[in-house]
Amino acid sequence: MLTTSKIMRTLLYICFFIHLFSCGGSEFVDLRYPILETHPATDIDENGATLNAVILETSNQKIVEYGFEIFASEVDPLNSTIIEVGKGLSDKNFSIRLQDRLVKDLQYFVRAYIKTQALTIRGNLVEFNSKGSKDSPWAVINRYDTNEYGANTLKVNEGIVYVLSQGKEFYELNLQSNQVKVLPEPNTLGNSLGSDLASFILSDTIYFYHNSNNGQLFKYNYNSMQWSAPSDLTIGGELRGDVHGFSYQNVGYLLTEDSLFEFDNKNNKWNKLHSFSPVDVTKIHHAQSSAYVFLKNHELWNFDFINNVWTLVTKFPGDKEGPIISFLINDKIYAGLSYSKRDFWQYSTDTDEWVEIESFPLPNSGSNRKLFEANSKGYFGFAFGFRRSILFSFDPSRIPN
Repeated sequence: MLTTSKIMRTLLYICFFIHLFSCGGSEFVDLRYPILETHPATDIDENGATLNAVILETSNQKIVEYGFEIFASEVDPLNSTIIEVGKGLSDKNFSIRLQDRLVKDLQYFVRAYIKTQALTIRGNLVEFNSKGSKDSPWAVINRYDTNEYGANTLKVNEGIVYVLSQGKEFYELNLQSNQVKVLPEPNTLGNSLGSDLASFILSDTIYFYHNSNNGQLFKYNYNSMQWSAPSDLTIGGELRGDVHGFSYQNVGYLLTEDSLFEFDNKNNKWNKLHSFSPVDVTKIHHAQSSAYVFLKNHELWNFDFINNVWTLVTKFPGDKEGPIISFLINDKIYAGLSYSKRDFWQYSTDTDEWVEIESFPLPNSGSNRKLFEANSKGYFGFAFGFRRSILFSFDPSRIPN
């Protein structure tokens, strides 16, 4: 049997909940934050793409700015680009046409954003595959499966490039068809090719050097598709540091940390030409009667073949967190992308001036990167994920003004 006190207590509870729901009803239906939805990109063609969004609910908050965030890789705020569409809200639907700096055949992620006086609200994430835009020097050429650890890259002509990895994976890149062809591995050379690979080409034969067993030279004839190893061609303990190869007037050269060697193909032997004072070479570019050499400290040196003289030319001015990549195209040097950095620069050998140009669209690991020039373009590839590689082209004629 209920006592008077229990009845009163029950009535008080009932009154309390009636008061709670009747007085707080508006708080449950009122939205504290605006609601935003990113719509799929439209009008995707070789001239660009259109980004779209709608504000579903403002929640009576003043919107002071709205636009889009665009990512060329995984969702990482540090690598996003902010595209502001407007400052005030005139319509709940908004969009913008991107007509520059979209990389052909690259996947993009986009989300809309709005800013109130107190906070920033971001919409859902959508993705689209770009078909390019008017002013973008970068384009995706190929994605393929391979292990490119320690890969060495050599261009044979304007259309064919050969790549050999330390794991002895050997394949051909056809720049006309954008196809990758797996070729016979150098099975007579042991299980691996050492930590340093360098190469040069003489006539129809590619010469590869690797530093196993005190340094060995072996060759691949790309017409007969046959491997062979010239006898007694080890340089031995004279080589120090990383080794880089190049050709000049049908003569092969190896550049080490402190010396330049010439390969005498007629007599099948090496000649030491010059002691090299700069150390830690990262890239060599041949230009007419000289060679440009980048070092790990980002200095650029020039070697004059005629006068046998080294000269310090300049120093790379961009971000310096590790080795940079570089191309030599039409008497201009293009350099940058130090590890995860994306800045890219142009150096004029005529005016001795550096100019920062279009940045690279993706963060990159800075390792297992391959570089070469062909068809007045630069080509840059790197590994991502497990046994996956991506190859980009860089066309200086499409640099934005």
